[in-house]
Amino acid sequence: MSEGTARPVGPFVPAVIDWNEFGGLARAAFFTVKRSLAALEPNICRHLMTEAAWQQVRAQVDVLRLDGCANVQQGLAVVELRPGDRDVDGSLDRVTVGLMVNGIDYVVHTATGQVVRGGPDRADWLEEWTFERSRDPDLLQAAKAPKCPNCGAPLAINPDGLCTFCQASIPGAKTDWLVAAIGQPSQVPVDRWLDANATVEAGKVVMDAMAAQNAEHPWTGDVIARPNLAGDSAAGIAAIQDRDPAFNPTDLVVEAREVFLKLEEGRNQLSTDEIRPMVCDQLYAGEVDRARQMRAGGRNEVRAYLDINRVTLTSVSTDGRRDRLVARVDAISARSVVDLRTGELLEGSAVTHPWAEELVFERSARVKTNALTGLLANRCPACGAPSQVSAEGLCVACGNHVTGGEQDWILMAVQPVESPAG
Repeated sequence: MSEGTARPVGPFVPAVIDWNEFGGLARAAFFTVKRSLAALEPNICRHLMTEAAWQQVRAQVDVLRLDGCANVQQGLAVVELRPGDRDVDGSLDRVTVGLMVNGIDYVVHTATGQVVRGGPDRADWLEEWTFERSRDPDLLQAAKAPKCPNCGAPLAINPDGLCTFCQASIPGAKTDWLVAAIGQPSQVPVDRWLDANATVEAGKVVMDAMAAQNAEHPWTGDVIARPNLAGDSAAGIAAIQDRDPAFNPTDLVVEAREVFLKLEEGRNQLSTDEIRPMVCDQLYAGEVDRARQMRAGGRNEVRAYLDINRVTLTSVSTDGRRDRLVARVDAISARSVVDLRTGELLEGSAVTHPWAEELVFERSARVKTNALTGLLANRCPACGAPSQVSAEGLCVACGNHVTGGEQDWILMAVQPVESPAG
């Protein structure tokens, strides 16, 4: 049996858990929760946490607000993930992960500037995160067509963790891996994670054990598997990793989902601010022009009930000058045309239809992956400052041009696909 892969049992296919893919999910959860704390907006992370864990985050935010404090974060990066305990407890699968973190993360009193917890110096620390998912057949069946519990629309969540249709806060989807607990650095026995040479083998033991448990107690929910690959993607990934061993296509799949959702949200809201650090100059100019035309015409085309079915890497390549990655996003949504002055629905309905786009990312072949900066870290790839980019594509902090793929991946083009996969 290959690493992290379980054999089919009876009519079921036990969960396929790939440690690299799981690591991408853990990283995404880490940064979302941290962003929620920094923004003092607990709803941002509610959809990816169990209700009990989210209540703890909300309590942290409430304390910060009442005390007049802010959580300052700079240059956060997950340097390494190390597997911990695994468990199958009744209707729950549970995995604990150690996140080795580097960066600046402290609490300051906003009125006085006094540091309340932590410090402004860059440091390394470890946090222990526990993830769990339900194996309840009823919940799994309901998750095939999830709906917003507030308005009943097909579930689509914006970057703020709210229903894109009614703006309600959405509790965690109980069939996906959810953050169940976060152990603070002082609460984690660091010595159990210090043997770096044992990391890969430990991951194999944990995931093989989980697969064996699932073979005995199969479930039919969503699975975490390797990125969907097509065409020359596998060969292209290998070619890039020969030069840049830290390159992880899973991270780009996660980022492609976020870029796609932010791009569509910006089109719905006729706003281009959020996407500027992610897109090249030509694509940004096109989105600005689209928003201008819609405002001038007094109407906007909106994709409602937006959801993503899958993301597939259709092409990954390098020619020695540029690295190129094409991610196909298969989505579903309803098309509507709205009058910008009155809010009246001019065309469309609530009927959803499948469609697809290909996102084309490029970077210079001289670039190597840096976990502390760039698109994935939401930091300037030149100076490491938080991503703030001018209309001309210049970093506000250092003045370098950063939207041409010179120093990191950038979205170069969005190409419609005529016949999305079913």
